[in-house]
Amino acid sequence: MAAFVPVPDILTQPYWDGCKNHVITVQQCQSCGRKRHRPAAGCHWCGGQGVDWVQLSGRGSLYTYTVVHRAFHPSLAEEVPYVVGLVAAEEDPTVRFHTRILACDPADVQVGMSLKVLFQEEPDGTVLPYWRPSAA
Repeated sequence: MAAFVPVPDILTQPYWDGCKNHVITVQQCQSCGRKRHRPAAGCHWCGGQGVDWVQLSGRGSLYTYTVVHRAFHPSLAEEVPYVVGLVAAEEDPTVRFHTRILACDPADVQVGMSLKVLFQEEPDGTVLPYWRPSAA
């Protein structure tokens, strides 16, 4: 079970609805066309207020990471060591996801490695997106 589960709000609900359907969705500005994640009320680049939700491929590359050797919460104690990374979306590398990297030995993790989203349903029904190597 996840130590922490998200509490969707008016801005993030479409993202979490996408996860329940096993797709990654992000906001796209109707004014300038830039994609963004995390969801926001206005565009970070042009200030536009109109937004569409678009589906991404669920593929990306590892921008940066760290290996956690000491759990910051008791519920994660049995998970160490684990990898926390920043994944750049294939469609737009400026769109990045903070996540855990699963199905990979921490010693094999490398910046730039190809990744694919991996959805896991928690006992409470929440679906969380993690990422794994594309070859796994």
